[in-house]
Amino acid sequence: MLKVEKAGEVLAEHAFTSREEITVPGVDVVDGAYIVLEGRTPAGKLLAKGKVGPIDLSRARANGELTVTMFFGDVRLFTPFAESSLGRVDHRAARLPNADVLITGGDRLVSLDVDLDGDGRNETIQQPRSSSTYEVLSLQTLELTTYPNRVDFSPAPRTKHQAVVLPDNRVVLVGGASRLPTSLNLGIGDYRNDVEIFDPDEVTIQARAALAFGRWDHSATLLPDGRILVAGGRGGEGKGSLPGSVLAHAELLEVEPKGFVPSDPSEAATRTTALEPGPTCARAGHSAAYVPSVGRVLLVGGVDSTGTATDCVEAYIPEERRFEKVEMVSSDGSTVWRGRTGIATAYSAARGELYLVGGAAIPRDSADQPTGTARPVNFLDVLTFDLTAPHRVTFERVPMVLDSGTVESRAQSRAAFLPDGRLLIVGGEAIILDQVLPARAWLIFDPATRRFSSSGDQGLTEARRMGHSLAVLPNGEVLVIGGEVASDRYAKLVEWYTPEEGS
Repeated sequence: MLKVEKAGEVLAEHAFTSREEITVPGVDVVDGAYIVLEGRTPAGKLLAKGKVGPIDLSRARANGELTVTMFFGDVRLFTPFAESSLGRVDHRAARLPNADVLITGGDRLVSLDVDLDGDGRNETIQQPRSSSTYEVLSLQTLELTTYPNRVDFSPAPRTKHQAVVLPDNRVVLVGGASRLPTSLNLGIGDYRNDVEIFDPDEVTIQARAALAFGRWDHSATLLPDGRILVAGGRGGEGKGSLPGSVLAHAELLEVEPKGFVPSDPSEAATRTTALEPGPTCARAGHSAAYVPSVGRVLLVGGVDSTGTATDCVEAYIPEERRFEKVEMVSSDGSTVWRGRTGIATAYSAARGELYLVGGAAIPRDSADQPTGTARPVNFLDVLTFDLTAPHRVTFERVPMVLDSGTVESRAQSRAAFLPDGRLLIVGGEAIILDQVLPARAWLIFDPATRRFSSSGDQGLTEARRMGHSLAVLPNGEVLVIGGEVASDRYAKLVEWYTPEEGS
């Protein structure tokens, strides 16, 4: 479908089912009109949606007609359809119950004049600075709305935080880091111990409560009772300067119901309870996932206080408010479990399996001692659980191999399940010529066959990206948002992934 719209009014529309040139007659082409393109399969499945415009008047014919070419037969799997007000990395995207998507925080690039050589001559360099910008992407209008700082809406800048969506549509932002580089100190910043509650219905931020420990690179997991388990990360008591210590600490965050009015104006809308005893292992940059089949939160990977990827795996048991060490047993009886940092996780309720994608592991020497720095791996672990022995988890290692060969090793990927049960894996960090660069292309893993497939870079505007985010829509389609695509460039594009069955 091709539509020409202005201010929500449809000026003209034309349906099509194949590659063709479309002429829309009788349209008075004026400033502010937009072309809205939609491509659908015969069954009605959305293949592409995008807004092109405002209409360039130079493209209009003298008689007022407008000609547009729509390549329905060549629709890309990834379709750019919106652009953020700023490129950002390490932000968070949260799908709201009404299907809109909230994008918060992250780092943006700023230009600084710095005397790098001490010779009195400044050079302009690009450095990351944490953003306080909130954007809401409406899937009804395909518009991004930016909420600026104002007296009644002044969010804190933060990156590497966590965003948890509550059932009542509110979003809780937990911790994070604020990087504010200056020409005197490029690494200046703080780790945060505050909590913000964003209400998209009212466009408000409720009172910020304090965590016992400020932290970033932590995890925040929604529990069935509505509380949030905040665990690990880097930081310390209260708020402090980056980077902070790797924490063996966890606390429960409880958010008051929507509409809560405190009797005392100084009373916060949240409260926290430190868990004692806490986790037995310090970790940061780890992954955490609630596993409904055993009613536990699994904490896996991350680095410990020595900077080594930890082998320690723990489970938090909500009913007992305690942590328990987990034994990792390989399905082949011979593979040894080794910790990794930057693991992407995805849980399949249909199969009762947890998938750990990629990550970075510390190489080991012949004596099994860690040596060198962490490097990304090119495999995926499939975890299965036994309710009769929840302290023991079986993992099956599946190499990331296509028919054309092994794919790039990667850490910090993003993963999401598609409607047909396959797992979409996008981007991440790769080591190329000893440099950390965005990983190439995207992959699809089929849990039923344990095989990977990919269409290479088909459709992605940026073939490489890291520090991006994914948002899964109610119909199973996926948005890819932002990320670093080069050392001096952060992506602004939001791209829409619409898979076909088996593609």
